[in-house]
Amino acid sequence: MNRISALLAVALLCVVSPEADATSRDEGFAKAMGIYAQRAEVTKHVEAVSAFSELAKAHPTDREVQFWCARTASYAAHRIFDTKVKQKIAGRGVKCAQRMLNADPTDYDGRLWWILCRLRYESGRNPIDALKAAPKFKVFIAKMIKKSPKRAAAYMMLGVLMRELPGKPVSFGDPARALKLLQRADKLAPNEPEILLELANAYRKTEQLDKARATYRRCIDKGVTREGLEWESDDARRYAAKMLAEMN
Repeated sequence: MNRISALLAVALLCVVSPEADATSRDEGFAKAMGIYAQRAEVTKHVEAVSAFSELAKAHPTDREVQFWCARTASYAAHRIFDTKVKQKIAGRGVKCAQRMLNADPTDYDGRLWWILCRLRYESGRNPIDALKAAPKFKVFIAKMIKKSPKRAAAYMMLGVLMRELPGKPVSFGDPARALKLLQRADKLAPNEPEILLELANAYRKTEQLDKARATYRRCIDKGVTREGLEWESDDARRYAAKMLAEMN
C-alpha cells in the first residue's frame, strides 16, 4: 500500500457511519433522559439541560433533541433565582428552539419554547430592559394565536404577561384582559395544571377570591398529569395548594 492509499484508509476509518452516529445519539439521549428523571432536585434539572444542550449541538437537525433541550431549559430556568445562572440556562433553550425554527419557521413548539426561554432570559435582566422587550414578545405571541387559534399555550403566555406587567402608560398590562385570555386557554386545554394555576392567579389578581379558591382546588384535584412532565404537573399542584393555604 502506497502512502496516499494508507492516508485514505485512515481517513475512511475516521468517518463516522450513520449507524454509529445514530447509536451515539441514542446513547446520549438515554443518558440525558436518565438525568432528567431526577429533576426534582434542582441541580439535576440544570444538569439535564447541559446534557440535552450538548446533544443538541452534536445533532442540530434532530427535532426531538432540540425540543427536549428547549423545554427542559425553560422549566429549569424558572426554578433558578441567580440571574446569571438563569440567563445561562434559558439561553441554551433559546438556541435549541431556534434550531427548530431554522428547520421550520412555522413549528408551533419551536415558537412556544423559544418565547418561553426568551422570557426566562429577559426576567434575569434589569426591569427596564425587560419592559422594553415586552411589546416584541406580545406581537410574537399574538401571531402564534392567529396562526394556531385552537392551541392553548399562547393564550396562557399572553395572559400571564398582561396579568403581571404594569398598565398604561408604562406597559400593556391589563388584568381583566389577562383573565379572558386565561379562561380561553382553560377551555382549549381543560384541567391542565399549569393553566389552572395561572387562571387562579388571575382571578386572585382581579379580586375574584371565591373563583380563585375554586380554581386552585380544581388544579389540585383535577389537574391532569402530562406525559413527560410528571414532576412539572405535580409542582403546579403543589404551588396551587400553597396559594390556597395562604388564602384560607
